[in-house]
Amino acid sequence: MTAAPAPLPTPVWLFFAVKEEAQIFLKSLPALQWKRQEPGEGRGVSFLRGDSTLRIFISGMGSKCARAAWDEARKNSRGEKPGCVLTCGFAGALDPALQVGDILCQKNSFFPALKVPEGNFFCSERVIRRAAEKEMLFRQSGCRAVEMESGIIQELCLREGIACATLRVISDTAQEDLPLDFCALTKPDGKISVPALAGELILHPGKIPALIRLGNNTRLAARNLSTCLSSLFA
Repeated sequence: MTAAPAPLPTPVWLFFAVKEEAQIFLKSLPALQWKRQEPGEGRGVSFLRGDSTLRIFISGMGSKCARAAWDEARKNSRGEKPGCVLTCGFAGALDPALQVGDILCQKNSFFPALKVPEGNFFCSERVIRRAAEKEMLFRQSGCRAVEMESGIIQELCLREGIACATLRVISDTAQEDLPLDFCALTKPDGKISVPALAGELILHPGKIPALIRLGNNTRLAARNLSTCLSSLFA
């Protein structure tokens, strides 16, 4: 019988880029006896269970949005310092061995041990869309996956001596191209513009099947991420 992981030091702060990464996990928390609190200041959602606190933030895509979400969280924390931080969500595979739904973790030296496969992440300023570019990044960086928000959160936590882990799930493999340039469809707040997305699909309807496949992949990825996170907060 596998022993349950040790409780993470609280308060735990979790950062996600978009709501699609977090929503299945959020729905799982009441069944794990986490009680949602009344909305407070800022974008964070808080849950309590006994003496433990869990705060969840949706930052928007990209490092600027992640930094803004961190600054807002610290401003509204009234001096509370997180016991540990998790930066979570989707990632694109650079390592050809990774499959959709695989979980990877990269943690700093302050973070307790996790029973999750480890691998370094390349933090990009834009969505890496093409398989050829993923192959090049894998060769040049040695990183196993790419994402856009965790680097700045890791940097800020290391500067303040806060335990931090990047916990991400693969949503697209190294061998596949993404169907759209999501950077071109992203608003300044880091969210996808629905009108811009609709316009792109009207102009290029041939991309719809690939977008449907990506949607199916991200739903699988979100379920796997929720299962992994739920095991940490059970």
